Amino acid sequence: MRKATVLTLLAGALVLSIACSQKPLDEVGAEQSNTVAVRDSKFGPRVIEVDRGTTVTWRWQGKQPHNVSGEGWSSKTQESGEFQHTFAAAGVYNYKCALHEGMTGRVIVTESGNAAYSNN
Repeated sequence: MRKATVLTLLAGALVLSIACSQKPLDEVGAEQSNTVAVRDSKFGPRVIEVDRGTTVTWRWQGKQPHNVSGEGWSSKTQESGEFQHTFAAAGVYNYKCALHEGMTGRVIVTESGNAAYSNN
């Protein structure tokens, strides 16, 4: 019983270490994509840049439940599937998984024609 408890504590510490070891969002370069993977310890890519009016899709790929929560919008907590949100205004939109501290991401929305990626 004691060995199982130690292994459980070590596994929990590893997950926390991974979540906390990610670079701050300001230090992560934006990628050209309108799709974000929702994995067991992170979003990938963490920072994307799109044109105003672009619909971003988050796709669950891990085995744990997660959600995507931004200012004024959020997905349900789920283990699989997708969530989409259309960004109507230019700006910087931070989001997180409300279940897992340190699991964060950002969408940078530019005026049409200025982003590296657009689905318009």
